[in-house]
Amino acid sequence: MKSTNLIYGVGYNSRVFPTKKGTTQLKEYTLWLQMLRRCYGNTEMLSYKGCTVSDNFKNYEYCYLWCQEQVGFKVIGFALDKDLLCVSGKKLYSENTCVFIPKELNNFLALRDADRGLYKLGVSFCNREYKFVSYCNNNTGTTKFLGYFDTEIEAHNAYCIFKDSMAKILAEKHKEVISDKAYNALSNFSIRKYLGDTIYD
Repeated sequence: MKSTNLIYGVGYNSRVFPTKKGTTQLKEYTLWLQMLRRCYGNTEMLSYKGCTVSDNFKNYEYCYLWCQEQVGFKVIGFALDKDLLCVSGKKLYSENTCVFIPKELNNFLALRDADRGLYKLGVSFCNREYKFVSYCNNNTGTTKFLGYFDTEIEAHNAYCIFKDSMAKILAEKHKEVISDKAYNALSNFSIRKYLGDTIYD
């Protein structure tokens, strides 16, 4: 197959399944195109830099069938997530690393590529107190102040503990509507592993 027949140079459609219903593009096809565009469409979005798609997911037919079997696919407001199950820092869309989750969970995970500035995530320095400050978005649109600390590592540890506790709260909140593997991943969530950070004792 010549590259001119491929979508974004990698994706292929065997045309076994439809891409539209009437004049409306199917959700399966929209997700598939967006996935390929983010990874191979010369996007300048930082969060998709270095992101790839598995060989199976490059096939629209496979992706279409996979979607039908997934918890949350037909739920309005759920998004395709590649990060929750892939905690090694590897950015991969695949049948093993993707799940459909509510927007609240998607927002909770949207920090791997955040601009960390001079310090670790969740840490800043307060010149007035001459101490490090720890803070975390509590998923309600506000920031939770976690305290002042003598070292950056102590402040970052406080952020990690709070973030991990939030994951468990969100797991229970959405337990009835997300897949078992998404629930288990949230219940055992570790922000340090998710970010690929060094673990500090």
